[in-house]
Amino acid sequence: MDKSKKLAGKLIDRVDRKSLDTDAENFVVGLEQWLEEFFTERSDESASKMKKEFDEKLLKVLGKMEKDMPRSVYNPMGDIINKKGAELSALRTNKQGNLVIATKAAETITVGGLTASLPVPQMLPGVNAIVHPETVLGYISSQNITNPIVSIVNEKAGEGDFGWTAEGTLKPKMDFDFDTQEFKAKKLASHAKMSKEMLDDIPFIQSETQRIMREKFERKLSAAVFSGDGTGENIFGVTYFASPYTQTCINGKIEGPGVSEVLFASATQIRNLGFNGRLTAFVNPCDWAAEMTRKDGEGRLLEMNRILEGITVVPVSEVDPGKYLIGDLSVYTLYLYDNFNTTYGYENDDFTRNLITIVAEARCFGLVSDNKRGALIYDDIYSVLALILKDNETNE
Repeated sequence: MDKSKKLAGKLIDRVDRKSLDTDAENFVVGLEQWLEEFFTERSDESASKMKKEFDEKLLKVLGKMEKDMPRSVYNPMGDIINKKGAELSALRTNKQGNLVIATKAAETITVGGLTASLPVPQMLPGVNAIVHPETVLGYISSQNITNPIVSIVNEKAGEGDFGWTAEGTLKPKMDFDFDTQEFKAKKLASHAKMSKEMLDDIPFIQSETQRIMREKFERKLSAAVFSGDGTGENIFGVTYFASPYTQTCINGKIEGPGVSEVLFASATQIRNLGFNGRLTAFVNPCDWAAEMTRKDGEGRLLEMNRILEGITVVPVSEVDPGKYLIGDLSVYTLYLYDNFNTTYGYENDDFTRNLITIVAEARCFGLVSDNKRGALIYDDIYSVLALILKDNETNE
């Protein structure tokens, strides 16, 4: 009881010192503690006196609150007193009971103060895919087949030939032969594993899974189409069938040659062998950038397009720096026995763990007839530069 009286007196003193404008919330908390202690423990004999003291002190407090307390605290306190009217009346007539009042000053409302995920973010459509450089695959023709093993027949030169003969003389004898090349479909495959919840809960995940797996498949396939050597389960690529630069008709005759002259010299070799189709050349982007900024002795950009008429140059990172590939790509065909496909299923304990296994695969092979290998050249840029450089110059 004495403790309650001392606490009440302290609170009243604080009101008299007009400190509510800077410590209003602490005042309210103190008032709540005093009210709880005042009515928690008391004897029947002192009940009437305590009720009277409570009425007097409460009137003083409320009067001071109305005069000095900030509106942000006073208004909630007034609302609480009104709501607690029934409990206050019960305290005045009963000998037991508690009155609990809890309030605080209103705060400024900000987005940063929200505990919920508000505002709700808008999901923009689509997925930002990883950007990849152009590949050789887009320049290769493909064809579906119905058998995993194929053979092609090639003509062999044979011996003898036609000759001009006089009347009644023996005609020249000739022969010819054939051989075959056999190719077998190879499998390119991978798999992924994800939860059933992921497939069910994310609307776009299945289509994006298909896209991502197909793009990775195509990049891997393109690398094999370019440089596959046919060993093991790998397919034969274009460079496997390509020949090196071997002609000599323009060696030592070109002043200040660059990549453009290398391609032109190689194209001359291909055409000399009878391949007159559209030629496509692949070089590393860095090598081609250097070529496109090459200048003459007076600092003017060279007009390489004239010399490269009939040759389409494609900068691709699949070609190593210092290398080049040129040829009539129609002689190379990618045969697809089993097109790219995906299968969803279970393995091991996938079912009990709510997991799905996704298998993606295809079976294919690349083919060039031995009689058409001369339509493709794959070689080192600087080796050819050294060959075609005019004799009285040195290549740096």
